[in-house]
Amino acid sequence: MANWTDHQRQKNAVTAMNLQTNELVRRVRKEFQGVDLQTPETEAYEEENDYEDWTFDEESEQQVLAETFKRFWTAWCVAEYILEKDPSKFGAQSFSLIALGRMLETVKASHLM
Repeated sequence: MANWTDHQRQKNAVTAMNLQTNELVRRVRKEFQGVDLQTPETEAYEEENDYEDWTFDEESEQQVLAETFKRFWTAWCVAEYILEKDPSKFGAQSFSLIALGRMLETVKASHLM
C-alpha cells in the first residue's frame, strides 16, 4: 500500500476495501451454492402433501451433497488450471480458496448426517 500522510484517510480506504472484499466473497459463495433446493416461498401451500414433505429422505440428501461437492470441486479445478497457465491472473487464488472452503464445508455436512 502507498504511503499515506493522512492516517484517517488510509484507515477509511482500508475499511472500504475490506467491506468490498467481504461482499464479493459472500456473493461468490452464494453463487456457488446454486439453486436453493427448498420449496420457494412464492409456491402455493398444498395441505394434502404437507406430511409427505416432512419425511426425511437420507439418500436424496446425500445425492444433493454429492452434486454440490462436484460443483465446488469443478470450480476449484478450473481455478487451479487458470493458476497453472497464468499465476498472476486476478482473483484466481481467491476463487480457488473459496471453492476449497465450500468443498470442506460440504464434507463436514456429509459427516454430520
